[in-house]
Amino acid sequence: MVAEKADIDTARAEFLIQHLNNQPEFLYELDSLWLDDKVEIRLNLADIDSALPEYKEAAELSTGQKCTAVLPRILMAESSGPLLIDQPENNLDNHYLFTDVVPRLEAIKGNRQLIFITHNPNIPVLAEAERVAVLRTEAGEDGVKGKLKRLGTVDEVREEIISLLEGGREAFELRAQKYGTRDRT
Repeated sequence: MVAEKADIDTARAEFLIQHLNNQPEFLYELDSLWLDDKVEIRLNLADIDSALPEYKEAAELSTGQKCTAVLPRILMAESSGPLLIDQPENNLDNHYLFTDVVPRLEAIKGNRQLIFITHNPNIPVLAEAERVAVLRTEAGEDGVKGKLKRLGTVDEVREEIISLLEGGREAFELRAQKYGTRDRT
């Protein structure tokens, strides 16, 4: 009965009862009992217009949904140490990156060093990265290695961003024409 009411295993419940029976005066001093935390990660999948939440546990989520549930918590963690994330855009759509991830990056980048390895220009460009390291791969005797090609601000490595991350100048310009935006080069 105690195990069920306290939501603890039977062995812990028996230990608690035995301990309380051996020290009845202690019973009146007891204000709280330390229990191990049970961490659950859930994602609300309800539509914006829905009045009721629809939570799904992490084990039941797709890879992209897991990233959506976990990445904001990583970015909200209170720490002054550097944060290194390799390709956070994998399994996330650009709309989510723009509406949720980028604002969080802007909010915390003054308090800690953020290092992102990415193939998505939205992260360095929209989050206004202070430094962008453009790498190239080189094959050698000991395998493929990344070598620094260029280091600078978003504006200083603009051509590399367009070439590597946007698919090249032609792709960049075709998108600008298709969507009716002006190229600001």
